[in-house]
Amino acid sequence: MKRTSGYTNAAVRSNIARLYIITIAEWFMLAMPIVFPFYKESGLSSEPPAVFDRCDHIMFPE
Repeated sequence: MKRTSGYTNAAVRSNIARLYIITIAEWFMLAMPIVFPFYKESGLSSEPPAVFDRCDHIMFPE
């Protein structure tokens, strides 16, 4: 008799995808406090490029 744990293959794949998302978020939170000051010190702006200002009405219609 084959024992099953009640988990489906789709549920396991979904959980693995969620774990990857959590891992990426953790690395992002670890790296940004290091990268952002270096980015600002190099004279680069934290503002989005002007192309996003022109496309703003397309992405967020009123």
